[in-house]
Amino acid sequence: MVEPLLHLGSHIEFIPSPAFLLAPFNIYDREESLGLELAAYDPNDSEQLRQLLNLHFFPLWKQSPWTPAHKVALSHALHSALQNPQYDFASLLEDDCGDCFYLPGSWHIQNPRQFFLSAHAAMQVQLAEEPDDTTHSAINSSD
Repeated sequence: MVEPLLHLGSHIEFIPSPAFLLAPFNIYDREESLGLELAAYDPNDSEQLRQLLNLHFFPLWKQSPWTPAHKVALSHALHSALQNPQYDFASLLEDDCGDCFYLPGSWHIQNPRQFFLSAHAAMQVQLAEEPDDTTHSAINSSD
């Protein structure tokens, strides 16, 4: 039996979701700092999205306590979602006032699936650059 992947330092199961990619773009209570910075970018442009991920997501990914297994699990979750034509990417982009999550008001993501497809491509580049050989073999075995 395979042990579930846990959040580091806890007994809580790590359940990866494409929504993890949005966390750095949450401008709640940061509208006048991060919000203004992000408003200068068009998230519909794959090159600008890659720049945003390089500035805001991947530095957290590298500094966070995620192991190569966590990174690969997130990549696989995103890949699986992209393989499912019924996956509702638009729901991930909706503001949830209950949890105080919201993206910049100027962001109108026209094709949510394309947004996450571009993010997945950027993630694959980052994973390929990871120095850990276990990350490379896990990526090559399933993506």
